[in-house]
Amino acid sequence: MMPLPGGFPNPRWGYGKLDIAATLAPVLSARVLKPSKGESDTTGRVVSLKAIMGTGSADSVVFHLSKTGCPEFASPIRLGVTRGVAANSTAEFTYIFPESLAASQARLRATAYGVPAFVGATPSTVQALSDTFQIVRNTVTGVSLENVAVPARFTLGQNTPNPFNPVTSIQFEIAKPGPAAVRIFSVNGRLVRVLVERPFTPGQYRVRWDGRDERGRPVASGVYVLEATSGGERLVRKITALK
Repeated sequence: MMPLPGGFPNPRWGYGKLDIAATLAPVLSARVLKPSKGESDTTGRVVSLKAIMGTGSADSVVFHLSKTGCPEFASPIRLGVTRGVAANSTAEFTYIFPESLAASQARLRATAYGVPAFVGATPSTVQALSDTFQIVRNTVTGVSLENVAVPARFTLGQNTPNPFNPVTSIQFEIAKPGPAAVRIFSVNGRLVRVLVERPFTPGQYRVRWDGRDERGRPVASGVYVLEATSGGERLVRKITALK
């Protein structure tokens, strides 16, 4: 008879009682990919939270947030769940941080629940913590709906005033319901700020930009590219910031 690993009896084999569920269950491991260390996310915009599975498949992965930043993960806030994550694949969950979750030292926790080895078996679980990251309050004064009439087409107006210092107003019209976004880029294509990114109903809207980037820092004087996207269309205008 071939000896069991580590001799017999031993804790792994239950001192004479074989724990079939523990023996057959795959080893579960997970790691948080995003948010990464030092990352800065903004309230009111869509973010992608990611955890990668190692060995073992997960029946579900639950995401929680802590605003304290401590490793003990105090006062967890449940954000949501993604299901059916295969081994060596990524669990991804999209979320919009509300103003109430703004924090300078936040952490994300992903809890993976394994697939039971057989019906009635207790699934294994594993938790992974992110490094600390920031959730910055969006200082744009929100998006206002100015007219509910359905526009004939998707349009992007010129910002006013232009040039501006320190705040400018941007009007855009959504003709079809669905996701839309208004973003600011540098002239060389670097993303400076996402002003709004969410589903819209048809209508005329206005959003303001305070001349700051994603980390809340004032931008330098110069020309920037204003971009609006909706329904597969993309519109751009040039705007000028003065300091």
